[in-house]
Amino acid sequence: MADDSKVTSGKWYQGISQYQWLVLTIASLGWVFDIYEGQIFVATMRDSMPDLLGALPDDDIVKQWNDRAFGFFLLGGAFGGVLFGMLSDRIGRAKTMVYTILFYSVFTALSAFSQEAWQLAALRFLVAMGVGGEWAVASAMVAEVMPARSRPVTSSIFHASSVFGTLLAVGAIWVLVNYVPLADWGVDAWRAAFVLGILPALLTLWIRWKLKEPESWKAAKDRESSDEKQQTGRIGDLFSPQHLRNTVIGVTLATIGLVTFWGGHIYGKNALLRLEQNKVLSLEKFDVSIPDREKDPNAWEQLVERQSKFLTSKIVGIEDGNRTTFSKEDKGVLSRAKTRLAGIVSEDRVIQKKAVGKTHNWMKADLFAKHNSAIKSAEMTSMALNTVGAGLGLVLFGGISTRIGRKGAFVLYHAMAFVMMLVLFMWLLPSNASQTVLMICLPVFGFFTVGMHAGYAVYFPELYPTRLRGTGTGFCFNMGRLGTAAAFFGFGAMASPPSPEAKAMWLAPLFLVGVVVVLFAKETRDEALPE
Repeated sequence: MADDSKVTSGKWYQGISQYQWLVLTIASLGWVFDIYEGQIFVATMRDSMPDLLGALPDDDIVKQWNDRAFGFFLLGGAFGGVLFGMLSDRIGRAKTMVYTILFYSVFTALSAFSQEAWQLAALRFLVAMGVGGEWAVASAMVAEVMPARSRPVTSSIFHASSVFGTLLAVGAIWVLVNYVPLADWGVDAWRAAFVLGILPALLTLWIRWKLKEPESWKAAKDRESSDEKQQTGRIGDLFSPQHLRNTVIGVTLATIGLVTFWGGHIYGKNALLRLEQNKVLSLEKFDVSIPDREKDPNAWEQLVERQSKFLTSKIVGIEDGNRTTFSKEDKGVLSRAKTRLAGIVSEDRVIQKKAVGKTHNWMKADLFAKHNSAIKSAEMTSMALNTVGAGLGLVLFGGISTRIGRKGAFVLYHAMAFVMMLVLFMWLLPSNASQTVLMICLPVFGFFTVGMHAGYAVYFPELYPTRLRGTGTGFCFNMGRLGTAAAFFGFGAMASPPSPEAKAMWLAPLFLVGVVVVLFAKETRDEALPE
């Protein structure tokens, strides 16, 4: 057990035993794979949902189902985080960590066999239960076994390991698309990426072999046996007068961080992807705007004529040769092409306008498919640059919070995250900033918009006694997912979902709310973990 009776001086890494390093390593690996399971959907959602829906990546139905899948993922994380957090207080950290990793590994692999959009969305819920639970358990365990002076930095390192999960997802897609002959085997890259999600299950063998329960947890269980008021994992105690303020502050901070991450950050990190797509449209002389039928009837008729030729070529390309059997994909293309061809010449202006818009998106998607290699490369580069910046922000949070306090660090990160959201979404992206400028901006954007998340691993375990640490930490972090889920279900219910830029700008002011909330938070710097 770490001596946490007082915060001692010295270098943060001095006095850390071999076993304590082992705990940090295993907890971090669990979190790395945890993030892989979450990010693999982000990296493949422009392929998986269109494939399952028989639609195009920019179709509204794809956007709606992607938002629903995000919503289910966040709901699952909230439920699993609270459930497994409570379980870790009752049966132990190491045992519960095994259950969480098995949960997200098995259900990620099963996602590869989805045949319908609702199946993938439902499996995202189950994956997220393990994802949310693993973080709650691992963050509590790292805090409990580390020396007091080491705790802020090691907790930051633990959370920062998440960047390797993102890079692992990016790398897996990169290798599968470019170096594995999946097409020859009739296997989709997105399905193969999900199958790889079973591998973290092997980590559970190491956990069962090497990890033991923290001494502080054992002491809490001993106190429970002699005093019923010291029961472990009782969620109602989080709302007692002693803990209510901490719980409200923790949930609010996590909600702000998670809503802005899933509603803004994930779109900002794709800045180079959008830049490359714009280059393709310019190269192919494709006008993204649709002329007004009333104001410019000639341009409208020319567009309808081009679309008619495009749709006819799709139909002829499949039906030519007197074929009698068609693949599921060909049937989908034929049905879509014939329906839209009828729509763009319809006398009903509402039907015509909708068909023209959908066909316009299809033509654009065809151009992107033609230049898929360059676009995918830009997407992976964008994610990598952002992830490097995010990793630095996460790692440095602990050291910064040691110098200026937990509250000071949160204020700094929230304020700068707001500034970077404005810079990227209100200035650089609308003005078509150069690749060089975006490559400089992306690491800074990632540093602040993601870096504050390490604060949850540092701060939340310091708010609760050992008997409630897993429960409280899991509740604060994962209840934040509920607000995020509500936002995504709201976006998914819209007939015409807002653009990524619009979502980001609607959510950016939440960072300023975070600054205000932190002012009412408890400062825990230089304090021992409550027993």
